[in-house]
Amino acid sequence: MRIAVLGPINDKNYFGGVAVFDEAICTSFSNLGYEVTLYTEQCKKERNAKNIFLKKPTIKNFKDNEYDLVIASLKYIKYLRFIKAKVKIYYLHGFFNFGHYGFIRGNLGVIYQKFFLKNCDLILCNSNFTSFINNDMYNIKSNGVVPIGVSDKFLTKVRDEKKFKRISGKITFVGRLVDVKNVDKIIESLKLVKNNFTFDIIGDGPEKEKLINLVNNSKIKDKVNFCGRLNENEVYSHLKETDIFISLNPSEPFGIVYAEAMLTNCKIVAPNTGGQNDFLKNYPLKENVDINDTNDISRAIDLLLTKKMNNIDSSKSYSNYFSYDRTVKIFMDYYNKYIERRIK
Repeated sequence: MRIAVLGPINDKNYFGGVAVFDEAICTSFSNLGYEVTLYTEQCKKERNAKNIFLKKPTIKNFKDNEYDLVIASLKYIKYLRFIKAKVKIYYLHGFFNFGHYGFIRGNLGVIYQKFFLKNCDLILCNSNFTSFINNDMYNIKSNGVVPIGVSDKFLTKVRDEKKFKRISGKITFVGRLVDVKNVDKIIESLKLVKNNFTFDIIGDGPEKEKLINLVNNSKIKDKVNFCGRLNENEVYSHLKETDIFISLNPSEPFGIVYAEAMLTNCKIVAPNTGGQNDFLKNYPLKENVDINDTNDISRAIDLLLTKKMNNIDSSKSYSNYFSYDRTVKIFMDYYNKYIERRIK
């Protein structure tokens, strides 16, 4: 079986969750014995790396090859019209949040997607929340949901860890420092917390200076640490010691860091909305909050700071759920069902 994935990769100039997704599903498909090609505009030299062909998305390359399954992300939807395949999937990692992208840029993004959607056979989403927003707000109807996974490297660390050693009162945020993440509201809420805590902010972004000033002008400045952007190993080291993980983006399409926090058995404070609620709904160590109510957020933090773990261990039970092997299996289920319907 021949599979093509179209999207970005991680390199010295680019790092992102979609690139992690592209590389991870390529590896999992390759492990199943399939021939896999990753088409990316970042490819400077075509090569074969660990049984995965890396190629430029050119008309010539598309003309010379035919595939069973193609999965495209982001702007790479534009190449679906040129590539030959039995099944073409466009995978939605999120949606155009006008509060973040702006009205004009957001609308142009939606128009761009809709123009090229006629070239795909299936539209699949990373969460029910992503599916709902695209359907309800932009009239982009999906055919189903394929949850993403956590990197194999992270999962291996979780599976090899014998016991997580907590630092009591350690609260952690991991993510881009942008307005939609509402880190300022976390800081304002921490001013109301009654129990002892420290707060580590892991990440970088345009809001950093504003947040530093907010902390320096508060009574909790000695409890807050700006750790900067850390690599995956360093993030894992923080999470395995964390008492409470908190993130307050109300429009998180999936929320992979919540999954990493679950796998390291953190208590979690999360918004009432967002894709993370697909898998957090039955997690016993979480509190959902109204992100616009600092009293509600501080209440949840104080409650979790005093809540006992009771030997709850989600690391082993959820490690298969968040595996990319599971992700590609679900992709294959959609592929097989589509082929079956076409034959009938």
